[in-house]
Amino acid sequence: MVSDHGESQLVYHKRSIRLPQLDGSCTITVRLESGRTPRVDVSGGPSLRLSPGPTPEVVAFLTDLDASTARGMSAVARPYTWFETSPTRIKTFLTATTIACILVVLTLAIRLRRPRTSTATPKRRRVLFDARTALDVSVTTVLAAWLFIGPATHDDGFATMTVRNYAATGDIGNYYRWFNASEAPFTLVQHVMRIPIEFGLSPPLLRLPSMIAGLATWLLLHRTVLPLVCPVTPRIRWRVSLLALVFFLACWLPFNLGVRPEPYIALGTLATFACLLRATAPGTDRPFAWLATASLAAGLTVSVTPGGIAALLILGVFAPRWVPVITAGKPLRTAARWVLMLCPGCAGAVAIFADNTLHSVVVATRLHETMGPSLAWYQEPIRYEYLFDTTFAGTAAKRAAVLLVLTALFVAAVCLLRAVHRLCHAPALVPLTLSTASLFAAMCVAPSKWSHHFGSLAGIGPALLTAVVLLLGKPARARSEEPRTEDRWLGLGGASAVAVTAGLAFMGPNQWLTFNREGLHWTDTPVRPGGVPLDSPILWLAAMGCVGVLAAAMRRRRRAWPVPTLLPAIGLSGMALVSTGLMIGSFALAPFESSSAYSLTRFSYDSVTRSGCGLLDAVEALPLARDGVLRRSDGRSLESGARAQSVNPAKQIQEPYLWTSSTATSGGAKQTGSYTSPWFTLPRLGRHQVLTVWVAGRPQQGNTLSLQFADDGKHLGTRVMRLPPPATRPYADPRHGRPRNWQRFDAWRPLTLASHAVPAGARQVRVRAVDRATDPQGWLSTSAPSVRDVVPLREFLRTIHPLYLDWRLAFLAPCRNDYPRVAHGTAQSVAASIEETSNFGIDQSSQLGGVFIGKYQLSTRTEIPTRAIGSPGLDWGHLYLHTYRIQQDAYDVTVRRVQQSGLNGQGYYVFDQ
Repeated sequence: MVSDHGESQLVYHKRSIRLPQLDGSCTITVRLESGRTPRVDVSGGPSLRLSPGPTPEVVAFLTDLDASTARGMSAVARPYTWFETSPTRIKTFLTATTIACILVVLTLAIRLRRPRTSTATPKRRRVLFDARTALDVSVTTVLAAWLFIGPATHDDGFATMTVRNYAATGDIGNYYRWFNASEAPFTLVQHVMRIPIEFGLSPPLLRLPSMIAGLATWLLLHRTVLPLVCPVTPRIRWRVSLLALVFFLACWLPFNLGVRPEPYIALGTLATFACLLRATAPGTDRPFAWLATASLAAGLTVSVTPGGIAALLILGVFAPRWVPVITAGKPLRTAARWVLMLCPGCAGAVAIFADNTLHSVVVATRLHETMGPSLAWYQEPIRYEYLFDTTFAGTAAKRAAVLLVLTALFVAAVCLLRAVHRLCHAPALVPLTLSTASLFAAMCVAPSKWSHHFGSLAGIGPALLTAVVLLLGKPARARSEEPRTEDRWLGLGGASAVAVTAGLAFMGPNQWLTFNREGLHWTDTPVRPGGVPLDSPILWLAAMGCVGVLAAAMRRRRRAWPVPTLLPAIGLSGMALVSTGLMIGSFALAPFESSSAYSLTRFSYDSVTRSGCGLLDAVEALPLARDGVLRRSDGRSLESGARAQSVNPAKQIQEPYLWTSSTATSGGAKQTGSYTSPWFTLPRLGRHQVLTVWVAGRPQQGNTLSLQFADDGKHLGTRVMRLPPPATRPYADPRHGRPRNWQRFDAWRPLTLASHAVPAGARQVRVRAVDRATDPQGWLSTSAPSVRDVVPLREFLRTIHPLYLDWRLAFLAPCRNDYPRVAHGTAQSVAASIEETSNFGIDQSSQLGGVFIGKYQLSTRTEIPTRAIGSPGLDWGHLYLHTYRIQQDAYDVTVRRVQQSGLNGQGYYVFDQ
């Protein structure tokens, strides 16, 4: 609203609308409501109706009037609160009744037995500690150690913040984007994560549920699935279990440690498969108990993520087996059995709607689809583009896990087509193969295509791998019979497929997220331990050939024909063993290979042993010291140079910008020059202080940036300022090498000189910059020098509240609970922020419904230089302080609850088309 010389105008979507002539006692009310025509009501005058527009997003209420003149002015915003719902007593009673019915049905199903056809039951000798128990203990030990040394997943911080903010809203919202839209209907895992978060935020504690899911998955695989899928004699049972252990670790460790839901999808789909397999196995005396449990597992799995639909597909795979079990007998019994089968599956609906309404689920789904990512099934190749990327999304271990399962699926399909499974008496291979294919089919319909979704393969995938290796290792006929031609082709084709997939897998780097990378080998090259080219298919063919020749020689000594299908079995086992060994070994040795404190392993250990604060203990802040901006020795004032201040892009730093060799017309290239600053008075630096100068461009490779020191005109020395070697580098392709000009120098960054490196007796300092390079990155810019304190980041932020943590780093500060609250359609202002990149992220994107867009529009963002302890070349992230020109969060919030049907609620958000 603009008033000038008695005329009033309303500026609405960049259009000025003249209002009627007003007297001094009028009241103007502007109403902007979603889905309705905006209206301006003037007391004593006509109402104006405006053209519909998008729903306003309120960032601030501002006025040029002083306090006395603005008295009586008010603004009321009624934001959307679709998801801040709570069940009524009736709904709570119905939910409890449903859960009770499910428990009753499960009890009845357990008590319901089939008539026994034989009274003879084999007695098993129980051993307190045998080879199989030793393997269980080994898996438990590995998973427990992995809690501390294993890598985090990409979304651990994001998922953690969605759960932490539950206390403010009573809903699992997105927190960073999508207007804090609910994660409904897939919030089961987040509600489970509320339990450990109540006890603390240390990384091992938050990752404990995924470890428990991993142990449960292994026990289910080892004790239930393997005996049915791979029936073998007791003499070699432990060998089969050992083989399954290797495949399980190869598939589980790269993906399933953290707060993401994939571990629970793997557990849920394997539980569904195992229960259906037991229910339809010959001689099962309690088939209905297993069917009811399978229904329960499938229902809960569906409520985890969209990929949980795989559990329903697995039910469909087994339908020809379990439907006859249900329908056998009289119609009344059949109806009762259908109830026993379907009622437990309602647990999924309970998990989805116990604290959500149908309307909130529909609105959340609409927001997700509108702002994305929302990809179609035919865009599934995007997931594999991520998998074969050379970043953390496509590490060698992740590629190996997925390609192992894909290769086993291909070999199993060939065996099924040639009826090899019948010759080898492996009937369970059919549902196992189809169930694995169901997991890939379910990923196709998922709206996002990230590579970490492949973690859902870690349940059924190891079972398929073990079954396929056993199938390939079994001679299809008697020992004395010569292998068939199709066996030779299967062996040759399978070995070739394994060699190619192994080469593709180990062509990827051992690269993970920044805080998992310190001390690891092969982070920017193919995995080549000791120079061995694991990325070469020829090497794998040769290795399989050598082992195959030895196996053939041993069989010849026993007068048996060699089995060509042993070759791909050897390759699959070797590939899994190498991938698992390299991953565990590299992460176990990483803390001893690097002195950097910026390591998730150290964060995890310190959070348990001495109340560490992770990221905040591993980084030092460099705030400006008192009178830290140095003054000119001649007493004259110093102002920023206009050209240097406009360099790409000028950060909000506290030192004056001095000089740049770049110009707008040259684009930073093909221009040389030099600059010598005036002398600055240099105070005596303390032990925990550094001399700092900001630089943009390249201060090396033909260019020079130095600090010259003097005392009353007497030159005392020169210190050349160089960038530390980067701790992370892009992938070096074996044929093409690294990308050209991969190291970017555009951004401003601080260079520091420790106090002990300053010449003794120096009282003056000046900056000397020389640009001799003419390549596109050969320009140079510099600021005035300053003195900065060196303070642990945890200590520096102790009195600054609230602290905003970037979604990629929110997992790493367990001692801070003062995050900006997002509730009731409002977001709290930010005092300081820790962000992984200097670019604006999803939280400020209007296209993605960024929740914290106001912190960029209303605040001045000043970067405080930082550095990772023990790793000066690591670009770990950025620390910003936010200052505001206006009063922030100065509003009253009134919450009024209204009881209404879950079928309706507030209208939809009207997007600007």
